[in-house]
Amino acid sequence: MNLFNRLSDTDKPISAIDWYIIAGFGFIGFIEFLDWPYAIFGGDAGVYADLAAGWMWPERYGGDPLIGDPASSGPYITIIIVPILMAMSVIFDNPIFAAFVLIIPLICLQGSGLYFLGRYVFGTRLQGFALACATLVAVPHTDWQLYSTVLPRFIFQAYFPFLLLAFLHWAPKPKNWIWLMAGAGLGFYIDPVSAPPVGFACCMSLFAFYPHATGRWRIFGRQIGSGFAFLAISIPFALAYKIFAGTMEAVSFADATVARQSLGYTYYGIFNWLSHGYGNWIALSVVIGGAAGFAATWYFEPHRRAQMKFFAAWLGGLWFVAVPLVWLESELAASLEYQALLTQAIGGTRYTIPIALLFLVNGLFIVGGRVNFGPAAKHSPIAVLSNGGAVLSIIFMLIFTHSVKFYGHQPWLTHWYQFVPFLRTTHCWVHGDPLCARNDVQLIFEPLDFLRNNIEPNTPVLPLLSPTRTPDSQNGMSSAIRHYARLPVVYNDNDFGPLLLYGTRKGSYGWREWQKINRQVQGLSTIKSISEKTKSAIELANSLSAKLLIIDFPIAPAALGKGNAVVFQNAHFKIIAIGRSK
Repeated sequence: MNLFNRLSDTDKPISAIDWYIIAGFGFIGFIEFLDWPYAIFGGDAGVYADLAAGWMWPERYGGDPLIGDPASSGPYITIIIVPILMAMSVIFDNPIFAAFVLIIPLICLQGSGLYFLGRYVFGTRLQGFALACATLVAVPHTDWQLYSTVLPRFIFQAYFPFLLLAFLHWAPKPKNWIWLMAGAGLGFYIDPVSAPPVGFACCMSLFAFYPHATGRWRIFGRQIGSGFAFLAISIPFALAYKIFAGTMEAVSFADATVARQSLGYTYYGIFNWLSHGYGNWIALSVVIGGAAGFAATWYFEPHRRAQMKFFAAWLGGLWFVAVPLVWLESELAASLEYQALLTQAIGGTRYTIPIALLFLVNGLFIVGGRVNFGPAAKHSPIAVLSNGGAVLSIIFMLIFTHSVKFYGHQPWLTHWYQFVPFLRTTHCWVHGDPLCARNDVQLIFEPLDFLRNNIEPNTPVLPLLSPTRTPDSQNGMSSAIRHYARLPVVYNDNDFGPLLLYGTRKGSYGWREWQKINRQVQGLSTIKSISEKTKSAIELANSLSAKLLIIDFPIAPAALGKGNAVVFQNAHFKIIAIGRSK
């Protein structure tokens, strides 16, 4: 008998209904692709696109502090996102569009994987569908959400449900453990932050498959061997990182600690991260609801206790690595003054969310099935309405939380329909815009196309744009200049983290120099006089040896100085050639 006593629905082969559901998640991915209101990516997604560009066209980026030396992305060349973006960029000849296109299959994979996970565990398509919809909900600050950018952790989210399915299906036979843990080890090449806690969680989950009487020590030996298989798969990644780390400039422990603290709560204490991540009502509701669903499942469905032990062991392993082990290593690193390797593993707690939602959904279905105070009421009209209401509530949560995260707090919000992503896209279609053109897309790409088509390689560019945090602002435009216009950028306000982590190589400035430049840029934004601001921008460009300056603020032509000229302008942007007359 199967360990989990699966219901008959899960034993059926994939049917037309399943394919329709898979297509539905693909459509959600397509909507998300259309609904992202920006023309370009900034933030982490922009960094990965930059790294891919640096490897593809190394001859074009002389003088760029981040990608001027391709070896500066050493540890990340093994992460699957860079090869994927490189391949897609060859196909589309446009890294930005390639990154957007990747959103569709990744959302489809995540949704489909979680649908089959819920169906496999609890036996019905409706529960699988409810789980998949629930896991599309953005849970603030836990890092579990439906990503609109292409990030390693998003790719791992799509990989994660299939990894769990593999363990649930094949782990009852211990001879499969070594191959399963090797599959978990492949996670290092997708997201090395998620791989350690998830891999250890998978190893701990194997305790659920121990025989009750005989052979426990033999089985334990297999478990230890599978753990070594997990580590063995990670060796190439570890060696690549070690070789890279040996080529970096020396950074003092004190300096690096101060620098890391400025990167965000992930870097300066696990308790800060936990309070930040799980101190909001959405995260708390999901966790408490998951615990209640777990208790309900344990009490009302005792035949599922074996599978519940699997998930309990899995979560225990996850949190052991993410919290006490991270804390212990951080304390040891502070005593011995070395940079802790597991700092960001605390982010692995994000995988608590889908497991909590798995049991939350089942708890709702248990309640729905017992509305008439008995198991026989499972298929009663009231129960069906109750279960349908649960699914609709989850979908509403999806729309609401997604909208708040990506729309509700944005200063550019001007229309009510933008609160609902699906309605925003529908509005575009009704008004004859099938691709739902993003904000000022033409105005953004006009200067990028000018740079790409008219400027020689290795011409350093300095973007100085308004201090907003949208992807279309300074960091997004800087990244686009790198991977779309294929030109070096001498300063990007988003480069601090990458420069600290893997850009402090000899031959290029590192994060210390970035801090100095950043203070100058911040000072520039406080200047009120147009003439003084123009002069200061020109002086900063000269000090950084930039040949082109791109800005989005008014200038005083008389203040440009001799040999500097505006070579391009539209309604938003101006490009100034430094050291060149009209």
